[in-house]
Amino acid sequence: LKGLVAAASRYEPAARPRFLKRMAALVAAIEEGRFIMDEQQELSQTAADRQPPEFGPRMIVLGAASLLHRLGLDADAAFGIRFIDHVLAMHWDRDGSLLVRDEIGGDRCNVGHAIELSGFALDYLPEGDARVDDISRLLLASCAAGFGGPGLCLHVSASTGAHLSRYYPWWNLPEATRAASLCYARTGDAA
Repeated sequence: LKGLVAAASRYEPAARPRFLKRMAALVAAIEEGRFIMDEQQELSQTAADRQPPEFGPRMIVLGAASLLHRLGLDADAAFGIRFIDHVLAMHWDRDGSLLVRDEIGGDRCNVGHAIELSGFALDYLPEGDARVDDISRLLLASCAAGFGGPGLCLHVSASTGAHLSRYYPWWNLPEATRAASLCYARTGDAA
């Protein structure tokens, strides 16, 4: 959808409202608990009700908020602040490990997703926004907890810091580079 909005903006502006309407429907589905993360099952409200309250859907769609903002569609991008606030309020362990828990109240943390969220948030948040400090702390904590072995561990424990996976996927390394670059540009923090 993000790609379709971008392409329509460039090549077929008359088609853009249709894709913006679909983007709004996607955002509503996420906020209302109707978005299905595991697409290898029947798409139903029952399936949506069975899945855990993860932050992944908000994280991945947050990338669209920056694009919409750059296109001058700030009203359409306003969900970005709601998504960031939701993740910080419901998934972020401010008092403990400073990691984003995959599920509300869970122990498992996908630090790559937290790092990716940080990059999207830093790209979207306006200059001087107080959330930038929180996102910076979240990024640094996620990197510190996840780095080891050949890269960033897929899952770590919020309570113990233990690496819970034998996988160190490639995708979270460019996300870490992107987020760290944006964080440095926004804060000047060499860490």
